[in-house]
Amino acid sequence: MASAAEHVDGGDDRREQAQQLMLSYKDNFPGIEYIGGAEVQRRRAAGERVVLVDVRTEEEQRVSMLPGAVTQEAFERELERDPAGFGGAMLVPYCTISFRSGIYAEKLQARVQELFPAPGAAPAVRNGEGVSP
Repeated sequence: MASAAEHVDGGDDRREQAQQLMLSYKDNFPGIEYIGGAEVQRRRAAGERVVLVDVRTEEEQRVSMLPGAVTQEAFERELERDPAGFGGAMLVPYCTISFRSGIYAEKLQARVQELFPAPGAAPAVRNGEGVSP
């Protein structure tokens, strides 16, 4: 699992630009914690349930998706069908540079609070920090 900056062609300057752009978006989502690819891998290896939700376009998804990730549409259908199935999970929307996923993470965080009203019952929501295929 790589960061967005590692997937930008064109050398160090473009990687740095992508990294700076990604970091600049963090201020737009102050209520959402971030998680990077290495931490996702560590948690999965430790047996934690981390659900990667790909919020990119279908065209982008046809190029590549992270192993085990689900599309936003498939995730939403399953969340509506069986919200309890996500209890105890960490939900991690991702895109390329964390902007679209940040927008979705905010909406998702509000939604899981509605679905899991008991204190501490809602799944954790994190924005994938440039987590990309």
